[in-house]
Amino acid sequence: MVSIGDNTMDAVVLFYILCSVKDVGQVLREAKRVLKKDGTVYVFQHSDAEPKTWRYLLQKLINPIHKVLLSCDLLRKYTTDFEQAGFSDVDLKHVDAACFRIAIPYLVPHLIGTCRK
Repeated sequence: MVSIGDNTMDAVVLFYILCSVKDVGQVLREAKRVLKKDGTVYVFQHSDAEPKTWRYLLQKLINPIHKVLLSCDLLRKYTTDFEQAGFSDVDLKHVDAACFRIAIPYLVPHLIGTCRK
């Protein structure tokens, strides 16, 4: 987003990207930089499962291979990253994406929501 000017965008959509970047904080700071005042970030991201569940265990087992083959970290926790990047009105919810239940059960946990600059 370096070529995008400061305070120029009404919205930023983060769709399955945070699992693959090296520095989540840097991505969120860039999103905040390009957003206009009161701009919104829309988040749709798979996330880590609830600890001590079979999905979490499955994520833990698969994660090393998943990171190498797909450059995707299944065990990242994102809930505090948005506040740390300086966003306000953070409204993120953990939900189950039912469409993954049978085919890819370790991708069922998702984080969805919005936050504002």
